[in-house]
Amino acid sequence: MQIVTYENLLGESVVFGAAPPYVLAHVEGTESADVDRKTMKGALQHGETTESVLRQDRALELTINLITLSRVEMYHTRAQLCSALGAESAFDPQTGQRARIVYRNDFGQWWTWAVPRGAPKFQKRIQDIHPSMKITFDCDSPFWFSMKENHGGFSVGDVPFRMPLRFPLRFAAREAEVRLQNSGHVRTPVRIIAKGEGEKPSIVNQTTGKRISFIAPLPEGTEMEINTDPSDLFVRLRHNGTESNAFGYLEVSTPLTEFYLAPGPNLVAYESGSASQKTAVDIYWRDRFEGV
Repeated sequence: MQIVTYENLLGESVVFGAAPPYVLAHVEGTESADVDRKTMKGALQHGETTESVLRQDRALELTINLITLSRVEMYHTRAQLCSALGAESAFDPQTGQRARIVYRNDFGQWWTWAVPRGAPKFQKRIQDIHPSMKITFDCDSPFWFSMKENHGGFSVGDVPFRMPLRFPLRFAAREAEVRLQNSGHVRTPVRIIAKGEGEKPSIVNQTTGKRISFIAPLPEGTEMEINTDPSDLFVRLRHNGTESNAFGYLEVSTPLTEFYLAPGPNLVAYESGSASQKTAVDIYWRDRFEGV
């Protein structure tokens, strides 16, 4: 069983599966994305030396059969498909929001950003059926993402860390550590939300050796959100309904993009920067997969 669901920015969904009118015959592009390999070659060197390997974006191609029971229904269904796959409902240049694809098979389901290249060509027709039509989606990311966003941290104060966990968990101890599990294939960036209490906390991933440290106290009553994803990197400070850039609050010796969760368990430590232990910090992430 394979089902592909396209969700546009208007809240509309198109399901390509086993049931009419959009019957999925074949899907191509769910495997690992191709890579670009950068190399160097020294004088008199045999072969090449790999300097870096970067994944390309992903293209997902569907082959579908449009099956209806009447000529009127066929033309109506064609018009609906063209509307749902329209460019304006796939990408918003002002907010950067994009439509997405959800892919499901017998093992599980995952999603990724997707923009359709357009509606299929309605060329071949057998009575009220359009067979073997192609629809291609360009996907910004080479990865598939878990449907659920994970979150974790520490319980408040000096309460012992216990199982089972109750989410969202929070950092609040002066010095504490917890294991955060990345169940994906590759390292994944994180989204961090800190509630300001006038402290200068630090968050250290002891598995990777990378840290995020505040060099200025986070004012009381504020909320800071940090995203370490290179494709959507930001540090924002919110207070009384306003939002501002807040990169200046952070130590710059470690690039934010280097703070991530490696595949498997990650031992993450929290240091409050004071004895008050008041600042609460939540960490969120999505598992990423090479191919599914």
